[in-house]
Order: sequence, then structure tokens, then C-alpha cells
Amino acid sequence: MSLRLPPTEIVASLLAATTVIISLPPLNLPPWAIFISWAGTFAAGGPNADVMRRIWPVMPVGSTFAMLIALAVEQASHHYTGTALVIAQMTILFLLNTCLLCVARLPILGFIPGMFFGFASYFATLFGGFGPVRMIRTWHGLRSYL
Repeated sequence: MSLRLPPTEIVASLLAATTVIISLPPLNLPPWAIFISWAGTFAAGGPNADVMRRIWPVMPVGSTFAMLIALAVEQASHHYTGTALVIAQMTILFLLNTCLLCVARLPILGFIPGMFFGFASYFATLFGGFGPVRMIRTWHGLRSYL
């Protein structure tokens, strides 16, 4: 007897509905970051073991590089203004994005779209005021006193 899976429309809708729960405290995760990740999963072929093995290792890598970019841009904003700040931001983005893409040369981390799903999810969290943003701002505030 074969196991019959529910239609994709039902699975995707159930996933969408559960984002309401995980967007509430204490998790406070952004629904659109979750949608980005699930859209990527379905675009890569759907939620199956092969897709998960490709996408799971790279999403945190993309998020980590996005965090490094955000931290570097924040530091640059303390030293530059105007056109100099824009050039600094562009340079930071260019250099760290190049590093991100070079990491994709490692076979286990070669799914570049998954990296950008993680990258976009991080920025959705950061600029949406969700998740660990409050902790990061608190850490920066404490660090300035040290």
C-alpha cells in the first residue's frame, strides 16, 4: 500500500497558516522570511529529502553573510557620510557577496539560490523588526559601554 501525500496546495496552505503561530512571541519570526524559504523549497522541486539536503546547509550560510554585511555597513555608518558612505556600502556588499559566492564552490554549499533565500530571510528579519533584532541592538548598546 503506497502512502498518498496531500496535494501541494494543501501543504503550502497549511505552512502559510502555521506562520501565524510562529510569528507570535516568543519566536517573533517574520512571515515573509518563511514564505521566501518555502517558495525556494518549492522552486527547487518541493519539500523532499534531496531538496532539503541542498537547501538546509546553504540558507544559514546566506544568513550569516547577510549579518556580516549588516554589521559592516553599520560600522561604516559611524565613519562615513554621504557619497563616501554609499561607496563604502557598495564595497562591503561587493566584497562579502563575492566571498559568499566563492563559498558556493564547495560541493555541499553549491546551491546558490538557497544562499540568497537565507540572505533575503535575514534582511526580512532585520528590517522588519522581528526575531533577534532586539538582541543585536542590545548587544551593540552594551558593547559601546565596554
